[in-house]
Amino acid sequence: MKANVLNDLNNLKIMWMWSASASPPGVDFGFSISGGTDAACSTGSRAVVITRITKGGLTDHDQRLKLYDIILRVNNIDFTDVEHQAAVDGLKTAVNDVNLLIRRLSPPILEEIYITNLSKAHLGLSIAGGIRDEYVKGDYGIFITNIIPGGIADKNGRLQVGDRLMHVYSSKNNYDLTYVEHEHAVESIRRACTESQAITLLVGYARNNS
Repeated sequence: MKANVLNDLNNLKIMWMWSASASPPGVDFGFSISGGTDAACSTGSRAVVITRITKGGLTDHDQRLKLYDIILRVNNIDFTDVEHQAAVDGLKTAVNDVNLLIRRLSPPILEEIYITNLSKAHLGLSIAGGIRDEYVKGDYGIFITNIIPGGIADKNGRLQVGDRLMHVYSSKNNYDLTYVEHEHAVESIRRACTESQAITLLVGYARNNS
């Protein structure tokens, strides 16, 4: 059973300094969030979490914020007990000197899982999520929703319902699942399984607040 990684957390303070000309109202930080008191994820967590970083955007260039960082505070706004829209609005109104207090999971919540003995074009699991088909409100991620008893994923023993699939690697290709439509994710997994007898999954662990 996976350890509860929330038992070991580090709080990080990240400060951005804006000039007046560079900080118009509604400035885009270049990331998307999910969570909030009214938008708990499938594991029950109500934290406000960074779930997408826009390539080429401010956050991507800055490189200090990471996927799945938990936002605790933006300037003087407490994000630990806010609804999703209030968190979105709080970020939109944050200009000039911006201070973010971040909680980062430690050790890292990402793990590569190697799966062998693929004899068919499926892993024995079901997934949900994707662009325009969100499994978690405000989150475009692809999540495991069912693991078939006796199937390949079940026999592997390291995947769990609620885990997020980030990438799938076959012997020929790397398929990015972080920002794709649901059908694209299904097809990517199918292709990877047909391209080689073993694949590697980059997985984000399920987590909760217990």
